[in-house]
Amino acid sequence: MKRLLVLLVLAPLALTAQDNPNYNPDYDGDGCYSVNDILGLLPLFGTCDPFLCGDSVLFDGYYYKTVLIGDQCWFKENLRTTIYSNGTVIPADLLDDEWETTTSGAAAIYGEGSSACSHSSPDFSACDEALSLAYYGRLYNWYAVVDARGLCPLGWHVPTDQEWTYLDDYITSQGFEGIEGTALKSTTGWGDNSNGTDNFGFSGVPGGGRLSAPGSDQNGRFNGAGSGGSFWSSTATGPPETQSPESCQSWMRRLLTYETFLGRRVSFKRSGRSVRCLKDAE
Repeated sequence: MKRLLVLLVLAPLALTAQDNPNYNPDYDGDGCYSVNDILGLLPLFGTCDPFLCGDSVLFDGYYYKTVLIGDQCWFKENLRTTIYSNGTVIPADLLDDEWETTTSGAAAIYGEGSSACSHSSPDFSACDEALSLAYYGRLYNWYAVVDARGLCPLGWHVPTDQEWTYLDDYITSQGFEGIEGTALKSTTGWGDNSNGTDNFGFSGVPGGGRLSAPGSDQNGRFNGAGSGGSFWSSTATGPPETQSPESCQSWMRRLLTYETFLGRRVSFKRSGRSVRCLKDAE
């Protein structure tokens, strides 16, 4: 039986040798095809370590922490990538008028450049872009969210409105009805003494946003850091043919200092908001 097993394993190697004269399955050079050749080859193969939620995910040079909430595996920090999953660079450093008019994917760091900026962070100056990047990640418009090149790493995606609703319902079912937002907020970083309890490890931070709204004279400015965090869904509020570029809207979720629940709101697609990635269903 042992000899048969060795033959079954090594026979394909021998056939490969017939097709490729430079290939020799006699790994140890003893003139025989034996189990010793298999044992010699095994160290050349890596071990298979399947991802388990709670492991970190490497993307664009950064390791993201993950957390299992119900049946969903979430990034427990905001996305900060500068590239799509295929390696294409996401446009960034847009001036206010560029941010207001683009219908292509774009990214921003809270407080960057010469754009107007305000904040209510109790711990640091959120208008310092290096500090805000470290704590809040990047902001993205909705066009980056739905870009076919993938804003999240392979195997992950920006959650749909329905998937956000599943999260909200799960938090409610665990005894947090009416205080779902408090249970998802981070325990530090919120102004007005409104830190959360972070019962599920989501660690929602008040990363603010970059404004874009039809007719506003504040387009491109950064506001809300320290008092609110908003997170895109990939679900539009209506079919594209019913929306003009100026009024296109999508669903999002938000956490605010003065709200204890997880708010479901619509947002103009050109706005800059945070992104949390969700693991694809198996």
